[in-house]
Amino acid sequence: MGDKITSPLVDQSMRLAADHVASVISHQGRQSIYHFSTDISDIVEARNAAQHNVQQLLLLQEMASVSYWSVELVMNTIHWSREVYRIHAIDQALPEPSLEDAIKLYHPDDIKDVEDA
Repeated sequence: MGDKITSPLVDQSMRLAADHVASVISHQGRQSIYHFSTDISDIVEARNAAQHNVQQLLLLQEMASVSYWSVELVMNTIHWSREVYRIHAIDQALPEPSLEDAIKLYHPDDIKDVEDA
């Protein structure tokens, strides 16, 4: 139950559906079975397009040797791109460093500017 299936529509195109089946017993003891489907084709298509775009972006970053990192200020955590790991010769399998440890990787003359940013 709840499995994704393909089902032909009236126009004979193939769409993806999430099927749901529920069995309900009423207060009078009668059992009813309900089935409904949700067309998830657009969601799957959007997810696939987003994954493709991410792969393209990663490839372009690698080709151009461009990197980025971001900071989540509330949680005081960072996210590094693959290229940042490569620049600092740090294994991507390791957890991302703390913000404080990441700032220590900057040249000593630049640390104050990074901290103030």
